[in-house]
Amino acid sequence: MELPVVLNGQVPLGELLSRVMQAIYAGLSELAETLLNMSDTARKQAIADWIVKTKKQVMKLCAVMKWARNAETVQRCMNITAFLMDQNHQFENVIGGLTYARENLDPTRSHYAPIYIQVGSWCSVQRSIIPIPPMIDTKVIRTPSDMEEIMRYHLRMTETIHVKMSQHQIGTVT
Repeated sequence: MELPVVLNGQVPLGELLSRVMQAIYAGLSELAETLLNMSDTARKQAIADWIVKTKKQVMKLCAVMKWARNAETVQRCMNITAFLMDQNHQFENVIGGLTYARENLDPTRSHYAPIYIQVGSWCSVQRSIIPIPPMIDTKVIRTPSDMEEIMRYHLRMTETIHVKMSQHQIGTVT
């Protein structure tokens, strides 16, 4: 799985440049129309004001263009943040489910409690009477890979996993 791509509130640099240039051109066209009916002093003042305003816009655009050099790094950071927020949400869901299970599915408050106790005591009696046979070497060696398959299946069905984590394998038992 790849990192989620986050594009919230982002505007392409070309579109921003186009908008600023269109605004400057519109301002210049408007200024040219209004200068005809002004006195010489008012014209000079209007031109100076327009130049200051336009210079501020161009300086802001230059700053944005310098920041755009780091856009790939910033985008990667935003994607990682989104991934971590998603993982945090999944952890909170698990914690909520476990809390619910602990509070609402407590066997001591259940009417099945005597059955739980009876089955538990029978299992411990059965273990003391019937010894558990020792595991053979091939089964011991196969157990981690079987557990890995079970965990991988469970994770793939219920969780969001990063590509590199999905390719991880448990080492061999020696």
